[in-house]
Amino acid sequence: MDFEKEEPEEEEEVQEKKSSGLLVPKRRRNSVMTPRNDLQIPHLIQLNADPMLSGKVYYKLDSTKINFGRRSDKPKPEIILGDVSIKANHASIVMLPNGLFEIRTLDKEAGAHTLVNGKPVLRKKKILNHMDRVAFPGGVIYVFKYPLLRRTIDAKVAENAEENKAMEIGLQREAAWDLITAEGIVWLVEQMNMSP
Repeated sequence: MDFEKEEPEEEEEVQEKKSSGLLVPKRRRNSVMTPRNDLQIPHLIQLNADPMLSGKVYYKLDSTKINFGRRSDKPKPEIILGDVSIKANHASIVMLPNGLFEIRTLDKEAGAHTLVNGKPVLRKKKILNHMDRVAFPGGVIYVFKYPLLRRTIDAKVAENAEENKAMEIGLQREAAWDLITAEGIVWLVEQMNMSP
């Protein structure tokens, strides 16, 4: 068998694809294939098998609200969950005016069955941080990813590095998170609204 050797792409073509967002990373085992620009916006990735067989494990959070619930709910939720503990309109993830995302549950019972990083959402709402794990009844787990928020936290840590140099990096990140949850990231909302 003869195989033709592929000609390497010109450097200019590769750079053009990177800048336009058309260059998709090489597929790795168990990875999610998405356009590069999609990885910059907030999204959820389902960690386990898809119990509802929807074929979807990646959910962009490009609207101001995404709902979780039963198939029979009105209005029909974007993410359908099938466990018996799931209530009608069980939960939603909402973008707040300050640029952060918050998970809200229907009531305290739904909050007790919905976990963020292993802790129940007891007050019916919780602000989500980059890489938070959100678990629903039936063992359905999502990872909330917000890359721009992560970079904002890193920038706050760097900005306050001199005054916080005696603190451990984990404590510095917590202090930066506290500042961001208090101030919000309105500039980020404006940037997201201006992007196509």
